[in-house]
Amino acid sequence: MNKNFKIIGLFFLFSIFTLVLYNQTIKIPKVNAQANIIVVGEGYLTVKPDMAILSFGIESKNENLSTAIDQNNEKIKELNLLLNENGFFEEDITRTGYTVFQKYSYENGEKFLGHQVRTSFEIKVKVLEDLNTLIKDLTEIGVNTIDGVTLTCANKSEIYKQSIKLALENAKDKAKALSDNQLDVKRITEEVCYINNLYRDAKLLNSDNLLNGSITICAKLLVEFEEII
Repeated sequence: MNKNFKIIGLFFLFSIFTLVLYNQTIKIPKVNAQANIIVVGEGYLTVKPDMAILSFGIESKNENLSTAIDQNNEKIKELNLLLNENGFFEEDITRTGYTVFQKYSYENGEKFLGHQVRTSFEIKVKVLEDLNTLIKDLTEIGVNTIDGVTLTCANKSEIYKQSIKLALENAKDKAKALSDNQLDVKRITEEVCYINNLYRDAKLLNSDNLLNGSITICAKLLVEFEEII
């Protein structure tokens, strides 16, 4: 029994000796504490628009579904002819939706009103001065829903790049206000920054607002900084 205790004791002493020797021969480096700062940076640029995106739809309604579809297709043929005559190319025209649904009236009970077919479009208008005349011509051939006009510019992507740079500088300024220590950018995440440049009011569409107005292009970044302490 005493012999077993001696063996255990020797093993225990040997383990302590080995641990002390290990700590003396291998020095653990000192690591500075680090903290992260996360801020949102925003960049905005206001510019004059030079083009517009016109959103509209053609709706046809008939008790017979096939007739409603045929009527819609006929109006689309007239639309394509009008756009071709006005110098619009295929890349300027986008069909954004097609819906078919039944219309009902619920006054004095349910009453079936017919099938409604809607085809939605967006067209790129590169000359703003032609916009009001174009809207008038569209309504004359059967376009019966004008959803709105979004002002934009041809070099939007280049302006957006400038906005991103402003957003990063804005984030750096915010981070510096939160810390006096050295800051290194650790991670950047691009966020959605939405500015509504859409005109829906018919009065605005027929005024000088579209020609004399301005649009804002923005960028938003989520930036994480590493604070070196």
